[in-house]
Amino acid sequence: MKSAVLCVVAAAACGPGIAQIPHDARDQTQQAGAALASASQAADVATLRRMLGPTVVNGGLWFADPTCEAEFAVPGEVGGGRLDELARCLATLKLRTGARADALPDVAVLSYDPGFELEAQFIERPDGAWLSWIGWVARHDTADALPTITPDALESLRVAGSREPVVSGLEASIAASKRKYAYAWTKLCIDAEGNVTGAHVRQASSTRALHAFSDAIDDWKFKPFTPKGQPLPVCSMMLLGTPLSLAFANEKIPMPMTGDKPPVDPDTLERISGDRFIVPDDDDKSRIQKAGSPRMIGAFKVCLDTSGHVEDVQILHPTGLATYDARIIAGIKHWQYKPFLDDGEPKAVCTAVSFIYSQQ
Repeated sequence: MKSAVLCVVAAAACGPGIAQIPHDARDQTQQAGAALASASQAADVATLRRMLGPTVVNGGLWFADPTCEAEFAVPGEVGGGRLDELARCLATLKLRTGARADALPDVAVLSYDPGFELEAQFIERPDGAWLSWIGWVARHDTADALPTITPDALESLRVAGSREPVVSGLEASIAASKRKYAYAWTKLCIDAEGNVTGAHVRQASSTRALHAFSDAIDDWKFKPFTPKGQPLPVCSMMLLGTPLSLAFANEKIPMPMTGDKPPVDPDTLERISGDRFIVPDDDDKSRIQKAGSPRMIGAFKVCLDTSGHVEDVQILHPTGLATYDARIIAGIKHWQYKPFLDDGEPKAVCTAVSFIYSQQ
């Protein structure tokens, strides 16, 4: 191999001693997302078709076109001749790029009227990026399948509560933090009547912030979201923060972590042992070279016990090479962190880490 580079990054931000995500990886994804949106705006079906990979996973889409809605209402893998129809249907959406970014550098965030929000994952190829996944934002699994809308679309439905809820008791944690703000990423869901049915924190700057922001939005109420005049249950990934302006300046939609343990900001954790540079073995390096994809990106949920030992690792975003995923999981299980303290008491928590392996 001519060269290889491995970056290990926190899913939301880079902590001490951890490499930054390469700018070219995120830039190339944003360019691919912009090209997809431009082709959709221009109804350029031929360009859209060329951008589709051999298969594309439909992770949830809504179409005003009844033929497209009937064909792609059920999420799943799309391949073969159905890719032609998928390209035609994507042209009807008139996709747009936006200011929001994703934690992973191979995922672009797109939106379309009347307010839907999508994530689009691209595979970098020598002849251009392939779309490999497109669907609802922060979708965890098949049970997490409600359509997602932008925060602005949700805000237009508000009838009670403040977009910037007042929280207290976070002054000490903000003063001690590197970022000088507290935040909680929350996937907020409403039913067909506009009632809040769930507010699931996907990542927070601390467990105190998690509980404070969850309590502060109890009074939120909304009107129904009604595309084509029909009420539809939806969710939205909302960033809550204080000061909110600082949180917005650093926002990236986090990985869709769920579970019993609090999902904390990786910057609040300090890894004290274990090799963070887990590279593919020689066989996998050869497979990567033959595949012709210069970059592999994976993300993993890492759960710690009260002593800081890794007790569980789960794949959030596979690298595309199962043997490399298994090697990463085995390596992470040897990591050791300082115990996470909440008001001086050690707590079991989870976080997310990403691996970016580049090979030329």
